[in-house]
Amino acid sequence: MAGKKLKKINTARKKGASRKNVNEESLIRLRIHEAMTKLKNQKQENRELELDLLLFAILQNGNLVANLTSDDSIDLINVIEKKLKEIDIKMSELE
Repeated sequence: MAGKKLKKINTARKKGASRKNVNEESLIRLRIHEAMTKLKNQKQENRELELDLLLFAILQNGNLVANLTSDDSIDLINVIEKKLKEIDIKMSELE
């Protein structure tokens, strides 16, 4: 009888440890996902800042940078369009 109870206690302990490992694993997965999302957002923010700096450099120099890639050119066009929309919105607010 005591052997059965001891076996039952050990089985319950193992199940509890298994659940704890699963919970820790899911928590680690969640933290990794959150870190990856944060990294993706940071990369996007850095890219936007890089394009803003490029746009201002072009405006100051009066000419385009010769070593732009096609992706840079497309992204720069998008930034310019975004800035123009922002200007239109501000102008309409002032009217």
